[in-house]
Amino acid sequence: MKHDKIAEAIVIGAADEIKGEIPVAFVTIKSQHVVSHCPKTVSRESVELIREHIGPVASFKHCHVVPRLPKTRSGKYLRHIVRKMFNK
Repeated sequence: MKHDKIAEAIVIGAADEIKGEIPVAFVTIKSQHVVSHCPKTVSRESVELIREHIGPVASFKHCHVVPRLPKTRSGKYLRHIVRKMFNK
């Protein structure tokens, strides 16, 4: 969330053959930056930001830019739905 172009972000644990689970991020871009920035650029920059501030242990290799994230009526993220969709 420290990235200035990211509006919302969630990280889930995705199944991996070697490590068991790996972190995968899903982010939405702020409306004023949607046209001006490529999703691949935002994805790469967010991975670099995590490696810089937290370290390579917590870094994720996959960051997906999505139009919106699923939420409940109260505004909580539905991580289990994203996890099910990603692990299919």
